[in-house]
Amino acid sequence: MVPTNRLIGRSREIDWLSSVLSGGWRAAVAEGDAGVGKTALLDELERHGRADGWTVVRLQCVEAERGFPYAALDRILRPLKAYVQALADHQRMAVEVVLGRRTGDAPAVIALGTAVLDLLVLAGEDSPRLLIVDDAHWIDTASGEVLMFVARRLSDARASIALGLRTGEPTDLDVAGIEHLELSPLDPASAAELLDAHHPTLSSALRAEVLRWAVGNPLALAELPASLAAGSTTVARPELPLPRRLERAYAQRLGRLPRDERDALLLLALDGMAEAIGDHGLAHGLDAARTAGLVDVHPSDGRLSFRHPLVRSAVVGAASSGQVRTAHLHLAEVRASDPLRRAHHLASATIEPDEEVALVVQRGAEHAARRGGATVAVKLLVRAAALSEHPDVRERRLADAAFVATSAGLLDDAAALLGQLDRISGELTSPSAVLTDAYLRLFRGGAAVPTHRMVLATVRRHGHDVDDETLDRLINVLLMITMYSADPALWAQTESLIDERAERLGPVSLLVREIGGDLLSHADGARDRVAEAFTLPGHDPLDVVMLALCAFWVDSLGEHRSYLERMVEREVAAGARSDAMALLHFTLLSQTDAGLWDDAATTFARGVELSTELGFEMFTYSLPRVLRSRPGSAR
Repeated sequence: MVPTNRLIGRSREIDWLSSVLSGGWRAAVAEGDAGVGKTALLDELERHGRADGWTVVRLQCVEAERGFPYAALDRILRPLKAYVQALADHQRMAVEVVLGRRTGDAPAVIALGTAVLDLLVLAGEDSPRLLIVDDAHWIDTASGEVLMFVARRLSDARASIALGLRTGEPTDLDVAGIEHLELSPLDPASAAELLDAHHPTLSSALRAEVLRWAVGNPLALAELPASLAAGSTTVARPELPLPRRLERAYAQRLGRLPRDERDALLLLALDGMAEAIGDHGLAHGLDAARTAGLVDVHPSDGRLSFRHPLVRSAVVGAASSGQVRTAHLHLAEVRASDPLRRAHHLASATIEPDEEVALVVQRGAEHAARRGGATVAVKLLVRAAALSEHPDVRERRLADAAFVATSAGLLDDAAALLGQLDRISGELTSPSAVLTDAYLRLFRGGAAVPTHRMVLATVRRHGHDVDDETLDRLINVLLMITMYSADPALWAQTESLIDERAERLGPVSLLVREIGGDLLSHADGARDRVAEAFTLPGHDPLDVVMLALCAFWVDSLGEHRSYLERMVEREVAAGARSDAMALLHFTLLSQTDAGLWDDAATTFARGVELSTELGFEMFTYSLPRVLRSRPGSAR
């Protein structure tokens, strides 16, 4: 039997949200201002779900974890790990990468999404599953993409999803198409009833003052009376938004806590993970903070959490910069086994250049990039550059940051970093900087000839000094430029350069030179050599683009269409949107060659949307030319 509603003034909202339990819809979003009652509404949904026999998985996202790829999905998957072995091999591998059981690149959204769906189907055979994600506006991008993929495809699973979002909070979470509830403040009668339930002994004057300043916000109705009774003027400043007034009310309570508890709260606030009592080296259960209504201890597992996200903000805001750095340094030790969290905390704790710290931060950036966190990887590389002791190492890390930004389609960030490099050194000469500059010139303006000249000069000047991987990247960019230009003179220059350095180049670069430069002389067995090259391990996205080009030349692109489509999804999931854009181009070519016009139209729309979003003028102009090859299309 469904329990009686406990929330005052929210009967309609509870009935609406409970439709995820009755089958009205499978996914729903409750959105509203800070303190308006989203968490209480989700609490009530959880209570209803458990009473109806649902197994509930509850997750609260925190701002401190927003930059950690798959931080939220990791916690969503852990209660389902008993079912992982029943997944198909490729799905199990994708899940194990997220759970940290195996190393690997970020799985594609479609692979992870279908794996999570299948896990929910398997788990649903035991009991229906309700996933509740509170403060979902702070979910990390990688987890959010998978979660929304699942939310839109729950028809075959005995599962439902409910999200809580704060209005006006910036977020990458795309909830378009999900059933939506706008949670408004309580009406005056319900606000008065709630206030009387929480504070029945208020004087008439104080009661009226609380109702005036709380404006129907349930959190304010619960928290303001103590501050107003103490004569606080902070909470009664009309020029401040209500959330800031509540935050300052919490800060006043913090000031009355013992120093050791304030330090412990700062650790919790900066780490972002709710911890069991005793973690972080804490020897107590924050008794004073609990009495002050700042933290809760979950009875099921003893884990600590802040009463409201505004408490977390108040804790950080009340600490000095020195206290924050000390806390980050402690957390770097606590999270030593997690390269990304350790890098984040060390980067935040260090002020002066320190090469040892810079190297840890750089490795954290590399870890983030592999897991699909390009944005946080760029930030960490920039921070590693700032902490570098030697100017040449600093420039190399900035150039690496610009290169990662370009691969992720963050072209404005890449251009800004190149500008910073130019101001430091006066010229862009490092191979990483030249690679980034070449991508920017080509993608944004299609400037083939001057870009080719720049890369060619870099290889001739620095080719003997760079490692083989960097040399291969430079040659592949030259090949891409040459292909785009269709200029015989550029082809001749590129072929000559490849021939001079053939012993150091990878098989893909040599295959492109062989087939692209003189296909007639190498036609015998060319399709087989291209097919074999696709099967070799360790291809990066640019290798696949080059192989797709070879397949196009030997008229075998259709044989590799599914491979390309999987690569597109993987690169989008990994945040490498520039690479995905190039792969989309060849996917479109393959679909049009096969006469798959509906698929081609979908790919075209996706490519134009992505190229427009990223500012890729090269693809914005070239993609329509491909689709116009459709019979009967307007020329």
